[in-house]
Amino acid sequence: MVSHDRFFMDRTADIVYELEQGKLTRYPGNYTNYREQKRKNYEIQMKSYLRQQEEIERQEELIKRFKNKPSKAAFARSRKKILERMLPVEKPREDMAHIFTGTITPLIPGSKWVFEAEHLKIGYDKHSLLELSLRIRKGQKIGILGVNGSGKTTFLKTVAGFLPAVAGECALGNNITIGYFDQYSAAIQSEKVVEHFSDLFPSLTDKEVRTILGAYLFKGKDGAKRVDDLSGGEKARLVLAELLQSRPNFLILDEPTNHMDIQAKETLESAFQAYEGTILFVSHDRYFIRQVAKSVLIFENNAAFYYPFGYEHYLERK
Repeated sequence: MVSHDRFFMDRTADIVYELEQGKLTRYPGNYTNYREQKRKNYEIQMKSYLRQQEEIERQEELIKRFKNKPSKAAFARSRKKILERMLPVEKPREDMAHIFTGTITPLIPGSKWVFEAEHLKIGYDKHSLLELSLRIRKGQKIGILGVNGSGKTTFLKTVAGFLPAVAGECALGNNITIGYFDQYSAAIQSEKVVEHFSDLFPSLTDKEVRTILGAYLFKGKDGAKRVDDLSGGEKARLVLAELLQSRPNFLILDEPTNHMDIQAKETLESAFQAYEGTILFVSHDRYFIRQVAKSVLIFENNAAFYYPFGYEHYLERK
C-alpha cells in the first residue's frame, strides 16, 4: 500500500520501503521505526563522512609538506597511495524535513493561567452547541477532538475573541499574546516570499530571513517564488512560520497542517514541540495530534471532556 496517513501506517505496516532519488530502501518496523532508523543512519553516515574528510585533509597536508623533500619523498608517495585506496564515504543527503532542536521561546512569558471559562456556552446567536468550564495553564499543548459540527472551530474562535459567548464567562490571562491560524489565514497575496517575510520583520538581515525561511522549507529558489503562486499548503506553512517568528505566548490553530506533505508536517511538528508557549489546536491528523498534544479535549454529545494525557493514551483507555 501507499499512504500519506502516518498514523494508519504506524498501525498497519511492519515493513516500510522508502523510494528516494531512484533508490528503494527497506526499513523493518512501522512508520515511526522507519523515521527513527533513518535519523540514526544519517547521523552515523555524517560522522563517518566528516571523519574521512578530516583524514583526507590530514594526509594531503603531509603530502604537501614532504613531497619536495628528497629524504621524505617515499613517505609522501605512501600517503598518496593511502588516499588513492580510500573508499569514499558519500555525504548523506539531508532529510527533506527540518527538525527544530532548540527552543522557540515567547517574547512575553504571560501569566500562569492563559484562559479561564466558567459555564461557558459556545455557539452562534443564541444557539448553544455545548457548555464547558476549564482553565488552560501556561505551557499546555491541548488537541481538540470531535466530529464535524461538534463546536471545535466555534470554541477556538470564542477563545480568540472572534465570537461572543452565548452565555457564561470566559477571559484571557494577563499579558497573553495570541497567534491565531485558520483556513482563511493562508489566503495571503503578496510579492516574493523573501520580500514578504522581510517586510514583516524589518529588523532581520537578508541572511537571517533566508535562514529562517530555509528552516520552514523555503530553500533557495522557493524564496524567490511569488506568494500568490504558492500552493495552499505552502501558504499555510509561510503563515505559520510568521506566527512562530513573532513568538506569541498562546497559539490557537485550526487545522494547521491541511494540504501539507509529510515533510512540511514533520517540520512543523518539531517546531511546535520546540515552542515553549501554550497551544490549543484542532486537527484531523492523528499522527500530528500524537506528536504535539500533551492532553486532549474531546467534544461529543453536546459536552466537553478533558483527558490529561496524550492521544495515544486516550485511545488505549477508550
